Amino acid sequence: MVNFGKVEGLEKGVLRLKCGIELNVSRAKKEEFTEALFEYLRERNG
Repeated sequence: MVNFGKVEGLEKGVLRLKCGIELNVSRAKKEEFTEALFEYLRERNG
């Protein structure tokens, strides 16, 4: 679980948090996670 408000970026399956921590996103969850992140960003940015 990740607080999307703390996400700085996502590139090539690696999630980077604002505090500098990098987390690997599993291939099995990558699509689901990416869709959820983009939905969060769409809602936040209106």
